[in-house]
Amino acid sequence: MKAAMTRAMSDKPSYGARPSRRVWLLLLLLAIASPTRGQIGSVGTAADPTGSQPRTIGGTVVNSVTGEPIYRALVQLGGEYAMLTDHEGHFEFDGVTASGIPPWAMKPGYFAEERFQQMSATALAASFSAQSVIKLVPEAILSGTVTGQDGAPLEGIRVQLKTLAVEDGLSRWRQRQSTTTNSDGQYRFAELQAGRYAVTTGFHPEGLAGAQGTLAYVPARYPSPSAGAPADAAIVLKPGDHSVADLSPEVEKLYPVTGTIAGYGENRGVGFRVETPSGEEITPLARFTARTGEFRLMLPGGTYQVTATAYGRQGALEARREVTVPHAPVGGIALTMSPYAAIPVEFEIDAVGQAAEGAATGSPGAPMSAVSANISLTSANGEGFTPYLSAQPLRGDDPSGGGSGPLVIQNVAPGRYVLQAQPQAPWYVASASCGGVDLLHEELTVGSGSTACSMRVVLRNDSGSARVTVRDSDSDPVANGPRAYYVYALPLGNLAQRMIRLNQQNNDFSADGLAPGRYLVLALDHHEELPYRDPEAMRKYAGLGQEIAVAANGTANAEVAPIAGKP
Repeated sequence: MKAAMTRAMSDKPSYGARPSRRVWLLLLLLAIASPTRGQIGSVGTAADPTGSQPRTIGGTVVNSVTGEPIYRALVQLGGEYAMLTDHEGHFEFDGVTASGIPPWAMKPGYFAEERFQQMSATALAASFSAQSVIKLVPEAILSGTVTGQDGAPLEGIRVQLKTLAVEDGLSRWRQRQSTTTNSDGQYRFAELQAGRYAVTTGFHPEGLAGAQGTLAYVPARYPSPSAGAPADAAIVLKPGDHSVADLSPEVEKLYPVTGTIAGYGENRGVGFRVETPSGEEITPLARFTARTGEFRLMLPGGTYQVTATAYGRQGALEARREVTVPHAPVGGIALTMSPYAAIPVEFEIDAVGQAAEGAATGSPGAPMSAVSANISLTSANGEGFTPYLSAQPLRGDDPSGGGSGPLVIQNVAPGRYVLQAQPQAPWYVASASCGGVDLLHEELTVGSGSTACSMRVVLRNDSGSARVTVRDSDSDPVANGPRAYYVYALPLGNLAQRMIRLNQQNNDFSADGLAPGRYLVLALDHHEELPYRDPEAMRKYAGLGQEIAVAANGTANAEVAPIAGKP
């Protein structure tokens, strides 16, 4: 049984993650069958590193929102102690020789409040008290009913759940889950963490493809994208919320959109994607004849961005065109496919000081090659798949893979992009341009075609540092020892510089390798991805931290007060 328990512990998710129901049931069965009291293994505490003094560790598992005890939550300690809480949410392990690992709990319908790796010294010490409190965050639930314009429930309509998340400093809508409505037109999404969400119905044709009078339920979204509404309008879910979002998609007649595609080469298949002006994607009824290049789509009236894509041995081919369907058949649409763009990348290493010689020889502290600068492009679009396109040596030019050949970013689809660079400190991107676009301050727009601008990147090694002290509202060092804070330096006006999390030493925080420029320093009591590449989204953080200016080879100092909760 001990071996079985050890294997089960190795399968558990990282602290703060939501376990699958299958894993939870397995652990539950092991907890019921395992001894829960008495000394089973040997682990030590900070006070007793040798583990020679057995002790009793107990506490209560509670709902973080209501404070009510949670019955039959699975509590574990060190991978060898496990039990279920009683009706009062209580647990107790006897004869424990601990090792600095606190008890943790799980139960379907709840999430861990914080990761063990992020616990403050105070919280960690409290977890070893005779009566510690473990808080579990209740799941949020979002449900609703999809009805037709006549109020009748619609069965079999696909409903997509999207969440608004911050990635690489930009807010993006990402599909989280999808389901279909039941016979009563109902849908339900459970096991949701706190966040910002939206739900949309899918494009749902009714009738035979291409038949006269074919109808379709067109996508509906909640919250509705009304005129003047912000792009981040969302359903805000808090822990334990049960929210309702009803949808009523409209029915529209479909009209044939016909035309020809040229340039698809040996590709026998072509896929079609259609987007509405609001960014919703439609999967249309489509037909393509490779022999003649003729295509036929069935679309409702409106204006759309139509994209045709083909994939072959030489890479992807794509054609895009805006098409307006005036509630009548449309013919004669001509699409010509072309390869995705390829962007050559040139590097200049502008080393200063003692590292100048090292830059030429490849000694420690200098980039061994341009590849080590980790140059890439990421999409700036607000929805859909986000590619990360890295600069790599041209195939065949550098057989050794050492990165000394010409670099190129290949397969760049039409769209808007932001430069990303992660050179090893003390190096940073001093300047970057593509054509007439300053990539440190502007997005790069790539159109259709196999050729684009040539990117030029200059690396320097005279980066600066930041030193920050976190103080309370009385401007005194935080009392009762150091607390776990998350201190970030957010670049202002530099799209290529990433947000930096400072390293903690007591109540002081530091970071090196910062590109010279302006930063906003924030201290939070929780981890959070911040939209530092979105000036509009950053407005709400103004006045909450301290702005600093980092000079070349300089150190900027700041004192900030911690921010409790989300701004």
